[in-house]
Amino acid sequence: MIFRTPRHYSIACLVCVFLLLVGGCGYRVDIKQGHIIEPEVLEQLRQGQSVDEVLNLLGTPFIYDPFYPQRWEYVMFSKNALNADHLTLWFEQGTLMEAELNDELLPGFSRRTSP
Repeated sequence: MIFRTPRHYSIACLVCVFLLLVGGCGYRVDIKQGHIIEPEVLEQLRQGQSVDEVLNLLGTPFIYDPFYPQRWEYVMFSKNALNADHLTLWFEQGTLMEAELNDELLPGFSRRTSP
């Protein structure tokens, strides 16, 4: 028998627990959550696109406020990072009027006149 005394058995158990705990401290993969915002997709956004065109391009928004339906939010979080990419789209009468990525206006869009 390998364990001659209860002390040997206790030491073996402690070693196993230690190895399990240390094994869980390895490299962790960066898990992206929310929408993955690809630069190629952003280049396809155009001022004046319809709601349906934007839905086909980006999918459903991450945040849709029923009290403020003209503003859509797309957010991508990284689990190991503290930052997030934040795409905000503004619609007026069913057409895309403004698009901002991380609070910067996308090329080809102009600022809306109404808040």
